[in-house]
Amino acid sequence: MKYKVGDKVRVREDLKANSKYGNYVFVEEMKKYFGKTMTVNNITIGDAYKFKEDIDHYNWTDEMLEDAEGINIIVDGSKVIAKKGNKVGIARCSTEDEFDIFTGVRLAIDRLEKKCKPYSWLKEGMSYYRPDINTNTMYTYITYYNDAIDKRFMSHGLVFKTKEEAIECAKKMLEVVK
Repeated sequence: MKYKVGDKVRVREDLKANSKYGNYVFVEEMKKYFGKTMTVNNITIGDAYKFKEDIDHYNWTDEMLEDAEGINIIVDGSKVIAKKGNKVGIARCSTEDEFDIFTGVRLAIDRLEKKCKPYSWLKEGMSYYRPDINTNTMYTYITYYNDAIDKRFMSHGLVFKTKEEAIECAKKMLEVVK
């Protein structure tokens, strides 16, 4: 068990009804707790959590939950990334605009809180572009498998729909290296 009595956790919002997570099934009625921060007040013998806020007394597992941590802000050049658990909000400054950190942070947090998933367009088996300063084309075309490599590129904001976006990012990377 990952959590202990008294811990604050958040119910994941990507759970599918009537699917098994660990030893228990997530049912449709549990969706009302999506994104809610809950307090562990009991752990059953069958390895299920019970929450103080859950008046229905459902069984919850580690696989259904995420840490209820605060928002982490990462500033990378003219890009601001807001992270909270496994959710991400990204704000990129247009090349025509002057970078303002306060605007970037506000936009990144807004996108995070609206549960905007910047890569929601990307499905397994689809392809995307990433900047690559080690090639003449300045980009690489990659098939998305939702693996550790894809997640790493995503966490660094290096996944793009078009090769033009990837090339623009590669050019910015080269400017930093110079």
